[in-house]
Parts: sequence; C-alpha cells; structure tokens
Amino acid sequence: MFSSSYIRALPLIGCFLCGLALPALADVTMGANARDVAMGGAGLASGDAVGAARNPALLAESQQMFGVLLPSIVTSVEGAANWRDALGLIGNATVDAGEALDLVRKLGSGKTAFDISADVGLALPRADLVVSASMHAEIIPNAEFASWVRSGVQGDLPEQAQADLYAGGLTNLPSLGFGFYLPQSRSLPGTTAVGFRVKPTQVYYSHYVYDAADPDGRPAEEMGGKDYLKQTSVSVDMGLLYTPKANKNVRVALMVNNWIEPKAIAFAATSARFGDKKQLAPRTLSIGTAWVNDDVTMAVDLVDLTGAQGDPQLRLGGELRLPNGLALRGGYNTKHGLTAGIGIGNVGLAYSAKTPVMLSSSVVF
Repeated sequence: MFSSSYIRALPLIGCFLCGLALPALADVTMGANARDVAMGGAGLASGDAVGAARNPALLAESQQMFGVLLPSIVTSVEGAANWRDALGLIGNATVDAGEALDLVRKLGSGKTAFDISADVGLALPRADLVVSASMHAEIIPNAEFASWVRSGVQGDLPEQAQADLYAGGLTNLPSLGFGFYLPQSRSLPGTTAVGFRVKPTQVYYSHYVYDAADPDGRPAEEMGGKDYLKQTSVSVDMGLLYTPKANKNVRVALMVNNWIEPKAIAFAATSARFGDKKQLAPRTLSIGTAWVNDDVTMAVDLVDLTGAQGDPQLRLGGELRLPNGLALRGGYNTKHGLTAGIGIGNVGLAYSAKTPVMLSSSVVF
C-alpha cells in the first residue's frame, strides 16, 4: 500500500518502538520536544533550538555553534486503534491492501484516525538542518460496515457495507532554517528577529476502498490505479519574534507555516471528498506571546487562526527551572486538555490528559 521509498523517508519511526513496553503510551511523549508538549504546545515566542522547528525566528538568538538536535517523535490516536495498530500500518514497507483489511476489520466499528511525526537535525550558527516526516491516516466505515465489525465480522461483507482508508504524508529531506535580526528602528524600539525555513517537500496520498465487490480492497477511483500519489515541490515557513526594549522579558511571535505552500496532490479523477486536488499541507497563521526570565517561562499561543486545519487552538504553558537542570512544566490546550511534564537537561517526559499534543498538524484531510 505504501511504497518502500516512502517508508524509508520515515527514518525515526523505529526509535518509537523502544517505548512500546511502557503502559498507557497513548498519553506520554518522549524526546527533545517534550518541553513544548508539557507546556500545552505553547512556545512560538519562548522555544529553544527545538522550538525553531515551528518558529525559525528563534534561531536568530541561538547560541548553539554546532550540535545535534535530538530525535523527536510524537504520535496521536483517536478512536479504536492503539500504537501497535498504527505502527503495523505505517511502519511495514510490505503492507498491502489485504493486510490493511485486517486492520480495517479490527477498527471498523467507528472512525479511527492517527498521526505520527518525527524529526532529527543538526544545529548550526543561527541555523539548522532538520529531517522530518509526518503522516495522517483515517479509517472511515459506513453504518453497515461498522455493524458488521461489531458483530464479530461473521460471514461475508454485507452488500451495502463500505470502509475507506485514507493516508497522507509529507517529508522534508532536509529543511534549512535560519534566523537573523532586523536593524533597530525608532518607530519600533526593541529587537525584531525574522526566520525562514526552506523545505524540499514530498507529499504522498493513498485512498483504499473495502466493500462487497472488493473485500480485499482496491485503490479508489481518483488514484488512477496507483497505490499512492506523490508530489514534489518546495515550501517555505516564515516567522517573526519581537522583544520590546522597555521590557526584555516579554516576547511576541507571529508564525506563518507554509507561507509558500507545497504543490497540492492532483487526482486522475474527481475525488468525492476533495474534488480534483487536495492541499495536504495548507498555510496556517499563528501568534504567540511569552514572559521569560532565568527561572520562569509563561507562554500563550493562538494556533491556526484561519482554521485551515480545523478549529483554532488556545495553548497555555509554564515552566519553572530549578537547580541541577531540573524543570517542572504544565499547560493547557483546548484540543488536548491539561498537560504536565518534567525535564532534566535536554531530556524530557510529557503527559497530556487526552491524546498527546501534536505540535503542528502537518498533514490534514
């Protein structure tokens, strides 16, 4: 179902397997981005080198000369799936429509959606190189298919039953982020940082249909007989970070993700859901503010103000830094609920009351 080249473009998924032994993994995030997750996802104006993946303007104030940005992996599941199900679909280069049917039969009692994103990179002077990949998948059964699954998949698939499996993904291999300060102006006293992230982008899309005519699954009409569609282009993010001269503890940020959008996926035939093309990575506008000193950070973000990826999100977060590199964190997110976490040096662990916080929904349907 998914090409080997696409699966190879997700180099960090295997790192997540080491966490499968932990219970209740559905609400735990590990890795370098656990700081922002524990703070409710807030951090457009208060992040560090890791946060620069979302606002490249933060790179202007980076003191890092050269270093490795530790791998970050975030997953989210809504519906009946668990992490083994998600990884069984996403992480197997040899999966085909028949194998995916086993998953659809197991999870087809209702809509199921899951996301996974991963990144790793190199920190450079006021810049970085980041390899990243994201994927979103949905299983959508109709009432007859859901009833059949709830019955224990007894007998043949009913004539009116149907389930659709959509999957979309993107890779940036790698993206180049850089930030710099603008000359100071009397009309705007303070410092203004600007950042850009140039992303060579590949976007992927698949849609399989399972019904009585093809119980083992077939590519939907818009696929033109292909297992997946691919589009290659370049996209660009743009961010701003302003610190007023009168109060250097205050920061204000603006972020335009996909300021230059990647090319949309065009279909061989009209899609009943999307028409003749679909932008899987749309432009989003977000703003944030933060108060920061040596010991405390408090941040507020409003994410996706135009609703390109769903309802706008309010994200609140705070961090208390203690001696010996210990940090206590907490936050709230209107989509994911309360969050909390702890950090020791560059290593963090985060918990969210609902599904784990996806810092940015890179792929949307």
